[in-house]
Amino acid sequence: ITVPDKTLYHNDGVCTDITVDTENIMDASNALVFNGVSSVVEVEQSTAYMPPLDMSITAWVFVPAVMPGSSMTLLNIGDYGTGATRSYRLDIDSNYNLLFTVSDGSNMYSVGSIEPLKPGWNFIAAVRSVYDSKIILYVNKEGGARKTCVFTSAPAGGYGTTYAYGQNERSTESLIIGAKLSSGTYTNYFKGSVGALTVYNKVLTAAEVAAIRDDTYTD
Repeated sequence: ITVPDKTLYHNDGVCTDITVDTENIMDASNALVFNGVSSVVEVEQSTAYMPPLDMSITAWVFVPAVMPGSSMTLLNIGDYGTGATRSYRLDIDSNYNLLFTVSDGSNMYSVGSIEPLKPGWNFIAAVRSVYDSKIILYVNKEGGARKTCVFTSAPAGGYGTTYAYGQNERSTESLIIGAKLSSGTYTNYFKGSVGALTVYNKVLTAAEVAAIRDDTYTD
């Protein structure tokens, strides 16, 4: 199946071993079910889509009651096994912590959420600001479950220079949902469901994150 991009850019995703869940907590939105073994969605890089410098990611995520022994990758840009110059990854580790990793090929920096996800449905957001040199993670709700991390170390020349954690160059790699790409091979498959996943080319405020959560939720 193909996942249509709801924006004007038509960056549709090509699905492998994906099923669709129409019964979920999201308002007017289906969820994609990942089997944890072979399920991926690939959005090929194009002139219409390039992961931005400032970026935000929001999504509803269903995680299982029993987690695998290793981390699961929710979103991946760049091949980590080949030393991609600019790569970004959003993971959930075995303790339900949300992790955002930025790499420039030589240096890697990971930020973890203060509060872990819970089994079942969670709303998550990851916000990266180049100007403020920050990554902010939100889990479940706006407010207490937020972590702000300021980059405190960087390659020679300091944070903000070319290739400093990939911040000043856009990635030319495809966007992968549901697995990590390493040396051309998918690993760390995600097991669970994902819905309303959106990548923004801006820094979302706390109020905007909360509004997106409320707008996409139904009880």
